[in-house]
Amino acid sequence: MVRLSIQHISRTDNYSGCNQSLEYFRTPPFLHAGPAPIDDHKMSTMSREFTTIIQTERLLLRPFTPADIEPSYQVNLDPLVSRYTHDGGVKTLEEIDHTIRTNVLGDYQKYGFGRFAVIHKHDNRFIGFAGLKYLPDLDQVDIGYRFHSHYWGQGIATECGQVILPFGFDVLGLDHIIGQILPENEASRRVLEKLHFSFEKEFVEEGVTVHQFGIDLHDYRKHFTS
Repeated sequence: MVRLSIQHISRTDNYSGCNQSLEYFRTPPFLHAGPAPIDDHKMSTMSREFTTIIQTERLLLRPFTPADIEPSYQVNLDPLVSRYTHDGGVKTLEEIDHTIRTNVLGDYQKYGFGRFAVIHKHDNRFIGFAGLKYLPDLDQVDIGYRFHSHYWGQGIATECGQVILPFGFDVLGLDHIIGQILPENEASRRVLEKLHFSFEKEFVEEGVTVHQFGIDLHDYRKHFTS
């Protein structure tokens, strides 16, 4: 059972691709441009306003809060985590604090959605993030994730993707979602293929080769809805 709780318009669908029932409600996006960084009080308020919560058998996906800054820093200290991130990894607590306040909470404020904090329910532990991010330079929405290496190889990324795609296509009304990976990241390529993404192009960004995969609304409906 997967439960997505937001506000307003409700409906229930069955998704044969992930064999789970999804209940969701739509919340209107907030489009305030607003400067960053964001203070603790406003950050908490914005997290409450962005009320999307998704539960799978093992995971809770919810908006970030100030309490997630320290555990996010701990996840990013793992050198295996930053191996394929193309950002060199987060070096200091101040960096992750700034990233969450300006990028994650900033996305909630500007676009009405963004990356989710991911909690492993059995362990009651923050293990990383997953979700969608609007890339204004490309005018595309990207699916991404990052987890502590202790939770690799357990199907966590695929489990997240199986509920993030319905959120993107059915709740947000998207018609295309991309995923960008380094060519040597075989694990992430397999995740995207399990989610029925197709290779779209190769490009070079800041001297680094990147592979872009994508899935459109037609293929999503073909593979994930009955």
